[in-house]
Amino acid sequence: MAEKLDFFDELREVETKIVDLKESQIGSLKAEIDEFEDRVKTKVLQEYPDLVGSDAEDIVRQLKKRLDSSLRVKTRREGLTKQLSDEEAQKRELTQEHRALTTSIDQMRSIVGASDVETLRTCIQKSDDLRSLRGEQSELEKELRSDGDGLSILELKKECDSVQDLDSARSEESRLETQLNEWREQEKELLPKRTEAKMQLDEIRGSDEAAHAEFDKECALAEMRDAIEKYIPIRASAVVLEWAIERFRKERQGPLLKRASEIFNLLTLGSFAQIEVQMEGNKPALVAYRNNKDEVRLPGLSEGSLDQLYLALRVAALEEHIKGSDASIPFVADDLFINFDDERATAGLEVLLELSRKCQILFFTHHRHLVDLALQFAQDQVTVTELMSAQQAQAVST
Repeated sequence: MAEKLDFFDELREVETKIVDLKESQIGSLKAEIDEFEDRVKTKVLQEYPDLVGSDAEDIVRQLKKRLDSSLRVKTRREGLTKQLSDEEAQKRELTQEHRALTTSIDQMRSIVGASDVETLRTCIQKSDDLRSLRGEQSELEKELRSDGDGLSILELKKECDSVQDLDSARSEESRLETQLNEWREQEKELLPKRTEAKMQLDEIRGSDEAAHAEFDKECALAEMRDAIEKYIPIRASAVVLEWAIERFRKERQGPLLKRASEIFNLLTLGSFAQIEVQMEGNKPALVAYRNNKDEVRLPGLSEGSLDQLYLALRVAALEEHIKGSDASIPFVADDLFINFDDERATAGLEVLLELSRKCQILFFTHHRHLVDLALQFAQDQVTVTELMSAQQAQAVST
């Protein structure tokens, strides 16, 4: 019993200590809260007079809202500051570019003798128009060479003047071919009639109508003989005409193809040895031969080889023209070596350098490395002039 009483006494002592500890902690916390509220109110009185009179908790909430708003303003300000810095950097770049373009414009004005920007713009536009027209001219010349075995326009004109009946011969060939086709159609129509007449003759042979059937047969045979008699001279005339045209072509194309083959061999670094013209049906077609005698037709050539073949024909035709003419025309090349590697471009420059001894060469390009190749290859014989586009001139003037 005594032990139980002692245990209860100990419990009372522990309870008393717990109560004293709670009161002590609560008092300490209350003191800290009061001190915090005093500090908050003091700070608010100094910095935020509009919050005086509010309790500490409300003041803290208001300050939190103001802090969040200030942080957003700070972030926005930093973004605007960076944007302003970027725009200032862009402005400096544009200013430098404007100065460079202004210097370039002054140089261009000096070259073309333009007194102001408007006059320079007009000159540049004329230059662009001229290049466009030269491109169209080049395409037309390409079509004429394709149709005229690679001869120049002047050579084609001379040939037409020297062979006055060539056009009429071609016209006559076309007319005869049309008439020949008509007779062939008539022959096709007569053959079934002949067969039908023979069948009818077999059916009525021995009857009273045999004479009429025989008469129809003879009429059909007579019509067939007439058609054949007309067909033979027409076909013979067409064959003779084709032979005459082919002979005329071979006589004129030999020197041109020989020179074009030499240039093509140089431009392809020896990959191809010769160019010939073969007939595909009634039409001539160019054929290239490799050093091992392998035959390559135009569809089998790469885009670069096609460009090199076209350049070889063009240069050979121009050289033939220069031989037979007292007047020399300039050779205009616009981005001629786009599909050439550096070795073939160097070979092309060798061809142009040799041609420059006979006529003026105007070489336009957007590729700086081709200019560098030309300067390395023949610096003393090359003059470089940099042109400005119409869009650049417009941008500077505005």
